[in-house]
Amino acid sequence: QMCIRDRYYVLMGINDYQDLLDRLEDTEDVRLAEKRIEDNNGRATIPNADLMAELGLTEEDIAGTPTPEMA
Repeated sequence: QMCIRDRYYVLMGINDYQDLLDRLEDTEDVRLAEKRIEDNNGRATIPNADLMAELGLTEEDIAGTPTPEMA
C-alpha cells in the first residue's frame, strides 16, 4: 500500500488481481441468487436437471456453448 497525494494505491500481481476479481464476481452472483430467491415469495422452482430433461438437453449439449457476458 502506498499513499500519493492523499490517494491510496495497492500493488499486486496480476494473478492475485484476477483472483480478487473472480471472488468479487462470485460474491455478486451469490447476492443476485439470494435476491431472486427472496423475490420468488416461496413459489416452487424447477431444478436445473428437470428443466434440462424437459428441454431434451444434456450437459454435453451445452458444454461447448460460450458463456454470455453478464451486465
